[in-house]
Amino acid sequence: MGLKDIITFAFAAILFSVYSTTAQSINDDEFGQVLQFTLEHELVKGKFTKRGILSVHSYSSEHVLYRDEAPLTDEDVLSLIKLAEARDIYRARVLFKVGNKVEYVYGFVYACDLLHSGLRDNLTLAFNSHGSLVGLHLSLTDSSKAAFESCTVKSGHLSPASLPRVFISHAAALRPVQGPAPETQIYIARVEEEKKRKHEAEQGDNRPLVMKYWMYIVPVVLVFMVMSAQDPNAQGGGGS
Repeated sequence: MGLKDIITFAFAAILFSVYSTTAQSINDDEFGQVLQFTLEHELVKGKFTKRGILSVHSYSSEHVLYRDEAPLTDEDVLSLIKLAEARDIYRARVLFKVGNKVEYVYGFVYACDLLHSGLRDNLTLAFNSHGSLVGLHLSLTDSSKAAFESCTVKSGHLSPASLPRVFISHAAALRPVQGPAPETQIYIARVEEEKKRKHEAEQGDNRPLVMKYWMYIVPVVLVFMVMSAQDPNAQGGGGS
């Protein structure tokens, strides 16, 4: 390998290193830190159990990954059916921390509708402009209005053996859209100008008489000065 080849190889290696560093930096800026939230649900009144994990990029606008970590047992399915037969609601909550304090956001649907949808639901996490979690919206992918009237095991509509054991969920993040920022300086200048005009209108025109009517006075004075400065010889002409 000659000197020229060594220089070419070294130059290519430097370019590759710079490109890799830049690409990594862009990737980090674009996706940011991955946040994970625990999703729990209430199958028995007053008792929340773990359902799955929600992973969201702190700087992403919509992308959220849901992973179901606790498939339903036969006992869980029966508990869900009891909620449906009582025409009660199915509640879910997301756990998050503010400092050392644990907080929750809640969402709910009717248990009967959830069963008739085949455990297919939509999970929407709402964030504020600072990136903090502020809400959970739970909705169903497929449900029927008539399902609510047929939530009984006796009718055969809710058979434990036919119900799925895992949730099929679609998750998304909802973030506020930044509107156009106001032109503060221009707005302030217009307000000040308007205040000045109003103040002048209230005060009235208090200028002296000469300053208010100078455009009429000046021509008269000029004419008078011209007439007074006429040639004295012209005035004495005609006698000898």
